[in-house]
Amino acid sequence: SMAYLLSTPTTRQRIAATQAGVLAAGLLLIMVVATAAGFLGYAWFIGDQFEFDGSRFILMNAVAWTLFIAVSGISFLVSSLANDEKKALGISGVLTFGMFGLDMLGKISDSVEWLRFVSVFSLYKPGEIVNGGGDPLLASIILLVIGIAGFAAGIAAFSKRDLPL
Repeated sequence: SMAYLLSTPTTRQRIAATQAGVLAAGLLLIMVVATAAGFLGYAWFIGDQFEFDGSRFILMNAVAWTLFIAVSGISFLVSSLANDEKKALGISGVLTFGMFGLDMLGKISDSVEWLRFVSVFSLYKPGEIVNGGGDPLLASIILLVIGIAGFAAGIAAFSKRDLPL
């Protein structure tokens, strides 16, 4: 399918940017649907039994979207550098699960807490957001910068690569 895309009179940069845009838009659509489902679930099943702050719920999901953008940007960069799909999927999976694992290990003990700061997952703190704490704006900005940098580097790398098709 990549050979067909590259045979069109469109630049590689434009193809890669379109792919990145579709990925980000798809993630946004997923988060919008998940947020709407959360509100519907609250209305249908919980009602007035428990306190629910809708604005914090939206904020928590917005920060989650920026986390997904960061992970996607890193994975997009890896896939634009890898020669085949299996390698790209494997490296992206190891990086993502590795960062998640480091974040989890860092939460277990204070002696290895520094491991959390190697991971983008340490920036997403849903418990603090729901309780009105933390700094979700700063976390969102950092995550967006990581994601945009990953996408930009991936687009640049893809546009200069000689692909083995």
